[in-house]
Amino acid sequence: MKVLVVDDDQIILTIQEANLIKWGYEPILTDNAEEAWKILQQTDAPQLLILDWKLPKMNGIELCKLIKARENVFCYIIMLTGRDSSDDVTIALEGGADDYIVKPVDSAELKARLLAGKRILTKFKKLFQQQPTEPLQERVIENLSVQDNFSSMKVLIAEDDPVSREVLKENLTRWGFGIIEAKDGKEAIEAFHAHKGSLLGIIDWMMPKFSGLEVCRKIKGEADEGQSYLILLTAKTQKDNIVEGLESGADDYLSKPFHSAELRARINVGIRILAVNRHLKAIVSNNSEGIITVGSDGVIESFNPAAEAMFAYSTKEMLGRNILSIITAEDNVADKQRLQHIIQDSNITAHQRLELKGVKKDGFIFPIELNMARMDYDGGKHFVGIIRDISERKESEQKLIQAKEIAEEATQAKSQFLSNMTHELRTPLNAILGFAQLLESDMETKEQREFIDYILKGGDHLLGLINSVLELAKVENRAVSLNLDAVNINDFLKENIALVKQLAISNEVEIIEKASEGNHEIITDKGRLKQIILNLLSNAIKYNSHPGKIFINQTIVKEDYLEIRITDTGGGIDKEKQKALFEPFNRLGAEASEIEGTGIGLSITKTLVEEMKGSIGFDSECDTGTTFWIQFPLEFPSFMGH
Repeated sequence: MKVLVVDDDQIILTIQEANLIKWGYEPILTDNAEEAWKILQQTDAPQLLILDWKLPKMNGIELCKLIKARENVFCYIIMLTGRDSSDDVTIALEGGADDYIVKPVDSAELKARLLAGKRILTKFKKLFQQQPTEPLQERVIENLSVQDNFSSMKVLIAEDDPVSREVLKENLTRWGFGIIEAKDGKEAIEAFHAHKGSLLGIIDWMMPKFSGLEVCRKIKGEADEGQSYLILLTAKTQKDNIVEGLESGADDYLSKPFHSAELRARINVGIRILAVNRHLKAIVSNNSEGIITVGSDGVIESFNPAAEAMFAYSTKEMLGRNILSIITAEDNVADKQRLQHIIQDSNITAHQRLELKGVKKDGFIFPIELNMARMDYDGGKHFVGIIRDISERKESEQKLIQAKEIAEEATQAKSQFLSNMTHELRTPLNAILGFAQLLESDMETKEQREFIDYILKGGDHLLGLINSVLELAKVENRAVSLNLDAVNINDFLKENIALVKQLAISNEVEIIEKASEGNHEIITDKGRLKQIILNLLSNAIKYNSHPGKIFINQTIVKEDYLEIRITDTGGGIDKEKQKALFEPFNRLGAEASEIEGTGIGLSITKTLVEEMKGSIGFDSECDTGTTFWIQFPLEFPSFMGH
């Protein structure tokens, strides 16, 4: 663990560096507060600090307040100073320091106080890294004042001396705390077992039945992670006694006779730490997602209530079991092996996401998503896992796949039906048209010839409909073959305009081709492109005003696409109907007009454009006109072949 030492005395820095290295820490040294503040802004900055009070420019108390004012960051600060009065201790602790040690520093005491700080940081880090999302972490830090619903909390006073016990009770009652009394070590442990929630204890060292040290060890061994803060109270003032007390599990040490202001300051430190841990614990417990932690051996170390509900195991049943015991390799052997690899590989640090099969207590198998993140504490590698039951998601995915398959089958069946029907209709229709043509030459009266003409025109129209339906079936079934060739667009447009010239004249529509910049050429299927252009031109003529105009122009867009725009001066398309424009057999109400059509042309056109790796769209305003545009790549994708 990194330790930042801030002291302007170079001799002390040298001594601290040597001690920290010997104790297994990674020291980072600086002689001023400004440099320390810069270090703390870095990624993976130290969270354990030894801070001198007296520093140049900015003193230790000022730096301490600055550090504690930061959001989403928790540091444990040991104030190091030659000031040894209770007032000085109070000032430092109320300024944000978490512990206080007086110079000259006894190395054993400093080691013990560092160990106490490391314990608290480890518990905090373990809880903090179990949080699944950043917004939750932000909520944890908000409004963590010493009044954060802790002013009414109960404090355990374990003290066999009635006078000291009454003094403690009088002070704590005056500050608004509830009291749990214990006259000896046995009563203190019984009170701990009966107490629910976070526990702040003031524990006397010398007590009958169990000593304060034994009480500290017992509580720390059984209390929930980060949910107890114990202040050891004693007349023993020797450095060895302080070391022994802190190593027994106490979080702080207060010597008798105590100063009430110092006692309050030390209690506030404990409340600050308990508040952070309580918020984190509450989030883990109440989170709707399963949250577990496992060690480097894969053994489960924590199991939150959501995980209990998900797998139907209690925390007690799961602690000590391997995570693989609730994972099955059914249908997913590779991912289970990958999970084993993640746990065993000491080099893996990045976040890992796996889809696995979980196993409930009754053997029921269900799909889960496991997000694993590594965290290092207590000198070892651990993992936090966020588990989600994705049964509903998988069921929805399966339903979508089935719906897609059903839709594809229905489309294929419809296309096959249309294809068969159009072929079946052609035979009798050919007979009707053939015999009508034979009869036409034998008709003697004008009226008879008109009747035959109606038959022929109706037959031709019906044949056109059949051909369109057959074309639609081919297009929808992706049975369209492409014969690619180089097409000069200038020449190509002139050829197609000539083909619809008579239709335009008969409808009093003038076609105006705007001059093009350059002589553009694309690789495409000339026959299919002709079908697209003729359909757009014929629509522009039929649905135009009479007289009216059509404007055609081409340009290069997006650097490597050719765009052809066909604009008419007709009545436009109603906005409410525009969404259905490319639907087959939907004529948007034009079926009630005298304009002939099937409503298939634009649907076929759109599919053909997309088959040729192009795009189609339109802009339309009522009473102004409509512009259809198509875009094709100048270079046809090579993977499509020729």
